[in-house]
Amino acid sequence: MYILVYTQISARTPYLEWFNLDKKHFERINLNTFFLDKQNNNGEWSPIHKLTFSNILLSDFPTNLNPITFNYRGKLLISIPGTGQVYILDKIRKQFTRIDETYYRGYNFNALQFIRDDTLFSLGGTGFWRSNSILTYFDFSNQEWEIMDNGQNDPSFGITSERSGLMSNQNQILAIANMGGQEINDHKTNSLYLFSILHQSWTKLGNIDFETFHSLGITSTKFKLLGDFMFFSESYKGYLGNPKTNEILKYVGKKKLFFNSNATLYYKNGIVYSVTKKFNETFESIKVDSLPIKEILSNSKLVGKLYSPPKNKTASIILYLVGGILLVIFVIKSFSRISIFKEKFKGYYFPKKQLQLPKGAYRFLLFFKENGANTFITTDEFSDLLQLSKKAYDTQRQYRSQFICILNNFFCEFAEINEAIYRINMEDDKRFIKYGIKKEALDFAIKNKLV
Repeated sequence: MYILVYTQISARTPYLEWFNLDKKHFERINLNTFFLDKQNNNGEWSPIHKLTFSNILLSDFPTNLNPITFNYRGKLLISIPGTGQVYILDKIRKQFTRIDETYYRGYNFNALQFIRDDTLFSLGGTGFWRSNSILTYFDFSNQEWEIMDNGQNDPSFGITSERSGLMSNQNQILAIANMGGQEINDHKTNSLYLFSILHQSWTKLGNIDFETFHSLGITSTKFKLLGDFMFFSESYKGYLGNPKTNEILKYVGKKKLFFNSNATLYYKNGIVYSVTKKFNETFESIKVDSLPIKEILSNSKLVGKLYSPPKNKTASIILYLVGGILLVIFVIKSFSRISIFKEKFKGYYFPKKQLQLPKGAYRFLLFFKENGANTFITTDEFSDLLQLSKKAYDTQRQYRSQFICILNNFFCEFAEINEAIYRINMEDDKRFIKYGIKKEALDFAIKNKLV
């Protein structure tokens, strides 16, 4: 037992390390000394100042630390992949604080995480031998991760950070998606998709055939999205994809080692930075190089197509057109008068959408119908209505969050009522919340005989 525990402790990475793109040097939080350190170009580390740790338990850190960092309101936001842990580093106050209250989950390793409108999002990731397309955001007020709708009416996708990225407009995510949640097989055809954050929908751009990549010497579809260009993970080759023009380009400029095997690429304000760490037995050095992305493009040549658009698009349009004409003829022959037509189809679409309500919606609405719109329910009562009492606490929280999101979308679409289901803090203890429904939403449900 002593050997096992000692091995785990000694194997734990004692640093949270990242590259400071503004200062052009590496920084780290030393978990042994509690100091914030920086590294010079000769690989030597020196302390900047000591930090005050707040709400931090060192044993919560996983064995291998690969933090993801973001600039957030003048501070550094740090996320630990696969754990749900979120930290804030305030360099001015010299404080390092954990701000989440989540437990280790393990389902979102290698997820795509990004900041949009001062909100931290996480899309997809891997865990339990599968990848997923779950979209969550970190609620700073509740200090928890909440589930969002990610347009899963489309086929099941698996998204990882190695094959996805946030476009510069901050409204779309580009991803090479693997179907059915399985790992991508680079010897088969994969699909290139755009996900609209605003419309919460997926659009397929086309298929990526690995044989085309293989003929160019590209051995993997992994990429890093920099300035809306896909820089593929190929050492010394400098391949990049342009999804807007459907092109694969190859850099043929003078800086051949800009894309070397040890380089990590970063992007800011139209400049691509290549950061290379070199190691030997006694010495470590850091080399930082940069190229404007316009210069990279002007010194690149076209070598192939990035993807193949969906086939038989014209045939599909003709098929739908013919089917539509036949459907119109059938409808006209089946109903002699337009009033009968409307009566027959009255409410046809509405009940169909009603079937998409989450499980427990009827019991939830019936409760407020019987007790009035001025009534509020506690978290435990909410879980009882959804029949979640026997499930784990974290599972209950995710079901409640998803239930509220879907039901609010329903009322927004059909009744134009925003935030129909809302939360407020309990008066006797602000740490706890209770839930209510807007009167107009309840009236709409009763009027349309949902309850």
